[in-house]
Amino acid sequence: MAPAKPHSHDPAHRLSARPLPLNASELLDFAIANFRSRTALEMAGTRVSYGQLGRRIRCLAQGLLDSGIRAGDRVAIVLPMSIDAVIAFHAVLRIGAIAVQHSDREPMMRLSREFADYSPVAVIIAEYRLNALAGLDEEARPKTVITVQAPELPKQAPRRLTFTGALAEIAKAGGKGVMRVAAPPKGPAQLPLSFGTRAKLKDLLGSAPLPLDYPYPEPNDLAALVYEGGTRTSALGAMITHGNLTALAHQSLEYLETAPAGTETGYALWPLHSTIGIADTLTTSLFYGRHTILFPRFDHSALVRALKKNPPSVISGDTEVFRFLAEYARTTGKAPMIRLALSPIRREHTPNLRDWARDLGWPLVVSFDGAEAGVALFLRTSVEGREHTVGTPLPSIEVRVVDVHDRGHVVGPGTVGKLMIKGPQVFHGYWKKPDETTSVLSADGWVLTSSLASIDTDGYVTLIPSPEH
Repeated sequence: MAPAKPHSHDPAHRLSARPLPLNASELLDFAIANFRSRTALEMAGTRVSYGQLGRRIRCLAQGLLDSGIRAGDRVAIVLPMSIDAVIAFHAVLRIGAIAVQHSDREPMMRLSREFADYSPVAVIIAEYRLNALAGLDEEARPKTVITVQAPELPKQAPRRLTFTGALAEIAKAGGKGVMRVAAPPKGPAQLPLSFGTRAKLKDLLGSAPLPLDYPYPEPNDLAALVYEGGTRTSALGAMITHGNLTALAHQSLEYLETAPAGTETGYALWPLHSTIGIADTLTTSLFYGRHTILFPRFDHSALVRALKKNPPSVISGDTEVFRFLAEYARTTGKAPMIRLALSPIRREHTPNLRDWARDLGWPLVVSFDGAEAGVALFLRTSVEGREHTVGTPLPSIEVRVVDVHDRGHVVGPGTVGKLMIKGPQVFHGYWKKPDETTSVLSADGWVLTSSLASIDTDGYVTLIPSPEH
């Protein structure tokens, strides 16, 4: 399919994506059936085919049911980037439960605040993070704890963490280049409190597979809660449905894909608890039959080894990833032949993407994303004269700019205001927070972002730095 042409913010000039009457689990099963023998996931030399992935998801799904987890239950996932984390996410979705992804390095106080917000029935957690459960209030304590042994990650977890992206600029200004992180606890992990059920993921993977005719969730059923906003004292869980996930995949594939499904290799460098991690690694890449290589952290040597052994055709990552790749290409004279490169763009820290694209020999595609609006805007760096923008909306997405004091007043082209986004990927509100929901989500489906922006007459969106920056 040819790339979509730039289109205006006027709905009459936008492309319309065909609706997908599928939930995320059904769409993944369709990919599994079509690419059964193809490698789905790879990490640290371990490969899992689509057929193996499907069986493991069904086995864990049955194990979750046997553990008392039911449709509509919230299941916390506190795991590092790993094959097990991908399996856990889709097993939760398959039985109609709601997955809530957390970083395996999330501070105890934030984890406790978010658990208190959505009250998970169960948690799938790396053994080295069990102590994080000690800070939970009794009412937020999950009844079921499913542990995952991942000794290789704690052993390798660095005591010093290099700043990247915007943090690198802040650190540089402050004369710092690294930050201290907690070292993994020594000795066997201990569960600090008593819980109703304790199980091991590896044991649940030994369950009989979930029957193939087990009913799928409905497109409007909740699939995930995403915690990207909030404050030091409050948590905001963006409600994402199965329909939102399939829309995200369909929109990006409609706009970007030109290669046949089941033929590409992709690199995953975004955390699985992020919007991009969910939209790309956990859903779109698998739905499209990609061979996805997981990188638990951005490691220069690991990335170079992978480039030589399994060069990607698709890669998504932080700006630091592409800065490194551009430098690698300049110093070695070797640029990987990548068809599609995706990187979220940030307002005040936009790098010179065109320079990197020139050094690499292929265009980058930058995106604007957020838990509430999904991945809504794309810009190809090959589009002349548009480097200062974040591109145009994806198919089936509408954007508009409204007065900063009155979201009911839409301003004209070139005028700065608050960016609003509408489309089938837009979230369904914040978990049990109706007032916060109505403050950003209109009755007709428009989400008010926190971004200042303007839209030109061709539909390109430019983000404007906030006055406080």
